[in-house]
Amino acid sequence: MKLYTFAVPIAVLTVAGVVYTTHSQLTPEPLRSFAVTSVMSSPRAGSPYLHTSTLTRAVRADGSWVEKLDEKHQWRDSYERMIHDYEAGTYTIVEDLTKSVVKSTIPETEYRHRLTAATTL
Repeated sequence: MKLYTFAVPIAVLTVAGVVYTTHSQLTPEPLRSFAVTSVMSSPRAGSPYLHTSTLTRAVRADGSWVEKLDEKHQWRDSYERMIHDYEAGTYTIVEDLTKSVVKSTIPETEYRHRLTAATTL
């Protein structure tokens, strides 16, 4: 009687663990969009002003991401954005200081695996 009352709960827990492990490996978690910002300031030699850099990265559910860099100097501010758009297959750099936009194509082999995981959900 004591062996039966011990074996049944252990068997149920074992089956539940196997089902949970198998399910978690077969069903990927959906990706969530998010944004992260970091700020770094450092003193400048011979200047009362700090050199401040702000880096922001935003990621979409399909894995595409944008990185925005803001740097504040004593006499000017500079902004640069790097955009990895996997749906369009393009990589774009926008630099406000020189007012330039550089656009290039990302080879499909570098991003196709990201889109298939996001669209199967």
